[in-house]
Amino acid sequence: MDVVIVGGGFAGAFLARYLGQKNTSSSEHLRVILLSKTNYLLFQPFMIEGIIGDIEIRHLVTPLRTMLDFPNVEIRRTEVQSIDLQKRELTTTHGTVRYDKLVLAPGSVTNFFGVPGARESCRQLKNLRDVLDLRAEILERFELANLETDDKRQKDLLTLAIIGAGPTGVELATGLHDYAFKTLVKYYKNVHPENIKIILIEATSSILAGFDTGLVNWAEKKITSMKIDLRLNSAVEKIEGNTICFTNGKTVQSDIIVWTAGIQANKLVKMLGKPLDCMGRVEVDPHLRLPGHPEVFVLGDAARVPDIKTGDPLPPEAQVALQQAKYVARHLKKGKGQKPRKPFKFIRLGRLASLGSKNAVTQILFLRFTGCVAWFIWRTVYLFRFKGIRNKVRLMFDWTFALFFDRDITLMK
Repeated sequence: MDVVIVGGGFAGAFLARYLGQKNTSSSEHLRVILLSKTNYLLFQPFMIEGIIGDIEIRHLVTPLRTMLDFPNVEIRRTEVQSIDLQKRELTTTHGTVRYDKLVLAPGSVTNFFGVPGARESCRQLKNLRDVLDLRAEILERFELANLETDDKRQKDLLTLAIIGAGPTGVELATGLHDYAFKTLVKYYKNVHPENIKIILIEATSSILAGFDTGLVNWAEKKITSMKIDLRLNSAVEKIEGNTICFTNGKTVQSDIIVWTAGIQANKLVKMLGKPLDCMGRVEVDPHLRLPGHPEVFVLGDAARVPDIKTGDPLPPEAQVALQQAKYVARHLKKGKGQKPRKPFKFIRLGRLASLGSKNAVTQILFLRFTGCVAWFIWRTVYLFRFKGIRNKVRLMFDWTFALFFDRDITLMK
């Protein structure tokens, strides 16, 4: 049976890995074809550490061919152009691919919510190129500021705004604060620390949506103590060049604007010809299958999956995608004559968010942690999510190196 997986992110790559690990007799008959735009898996939880130099950027990725080195798994670096559900085939940039079972896990793209000027003016943080570009732009601003004799112009160069105070926005704001004040000002001797300004913008009344209230309050106090300009209840109306305009009539200027306020499903989902929700996701049945097409599964950020307990759609998170991948792998490995699997049920294991060096907030089941202990848990949990002994050793070496030496400040463009 040919199982074609579209997408080399968490859901797609880990599903291929689960199907490649032959632990049942039925799985020996599976031929897995993974279609991916890249030949690597980007470990997105560590993107901020790559930007600020805690981790070597090459170590943020795992080659798919080493991660999925199984006899029954084939990897094709290509893009899907069309989907024919009736013929059970995909048209790609490198030919046609037929399938018996199709798993769509194409991931997501940035959602600018129709804010005028946002797409043109804002940096995104979705892929490896975004990490490289943002890091280079920040270092370029410090190089220019170091040459600037006009205090106002230096202040303009060193003002950075982040729109969206979810985990990514909070981790970026606090990580850049540590990078700027603990490393960069040490070597850019003409930069005045008081001219560095980081603005964290959130449309709602609090940061870290979904986190325990006590952890949110602790995190907000920590961010405020770091002199990060936290602006709650500040919905963005439009962005004109370097000017962010809010719905309350206020404005703020920033040379670098990063958008981390939301995502939407990859446009590939539109090819299914099914109704989509406001985030571009397609609704699936309790077994993660496309209604009317039991041979098609949709996972991760592309699928609208209601929570069994609350009925609310599950959030676009890595742990949701990983649990879905494991669920579908068990379904596909199921031998004939076995009872149908129970509906997919997501089990919330916890939430994690870093707040700079040696600080974080974590909730693991019913346990809550803050500060250094939470930071250690944050790193440990994600370290074990990273696949491959070689990758784990590289990360631990990077972290150990960062404990004794300054972060890297090399500008690579």
